[in-house]
Amino acid sequence: MSATVLIAELALFPGQLDAYLDRGLRHRAIVLEQEVHCRQFDILVNNEKENSVILYEVYDDMAALEHHRQTAHMAAYQEDTKPMVKARNLTITTRASER
Repeated sequence: MSATVLIAELALFPGQLDAYLDRGLRHRAIVLEQEVHCRQFDILVNNEKENSVILYEVYDDMAALEHHRQTAHMAAYQEDTKPMVKARNLTITTRASER
């Protein structure tokens, strides 16, 4: 089965990095605890772009990603981070090694 990988590049408003990381890491912990079909969830601070983070999330399949998007904890995360995030660029991929 090919894993579905979500790469989310977030541009944050200036001064929001620490607040975002606090909330984002809490969200990550909830996802890894409650969503058995999430294999990996990393939050990366972009060293080349100020006020930028990258989320790298691996799900068993597209259905697992769609389930993630419908959870109450995802809705709460999006609401809480809305004032922190200037722009989101989402890319859905498949690992080449699993094709």
